[in-house]
Amino acid sequence: MKEIVSGQRVADWIAERTKHPIETFNQAFGLEDDGRLVAGLAFVGWTGPDVCVEVASNRNGILDRDFLRLLAEYAFEQLGCARVSMMTEQARVARLSEWMGFRFEGVKRNGYGKGRDARMYGLLQEDWRF
Repeated sequence: MKEIVSGQRVADWIAERTKHPIETFNQAFGLEDDGRLVAGLAFVGWTGPDVCVEVASNRNGILDRDFLRLLAEYAFEQLGCARVSMMTEQARVARLSEWMGFRFEGVKRNGYGKGRDARMYGLLQEDWRF
């Protein structure tokens, strides 16, 4: 049975999978399937018009449309952001981001450490597909 959960446990799960520490976050949502986390979203660095989202998933957990709607509902409706930013070094996450409506905006060289470039993506509310 699928269930939406939130909190520090979700942020820790995302950080473990992305190998990118999440020290502080505004909110973290996770999707549990039979009690195991299968996808997570952690919102960090809210500036007013923008918030960055950290994403992690096991297999196709992130593809749950009800779960994905949380991204837009939280960022655009609750926080009132004009955009959502995201960085990744994983090709699979980059493809998934583009499928969701994010647009490639550039590369942050060594964004995850020496030799680990971060691909930067942005999502405007009008580009959201769900």
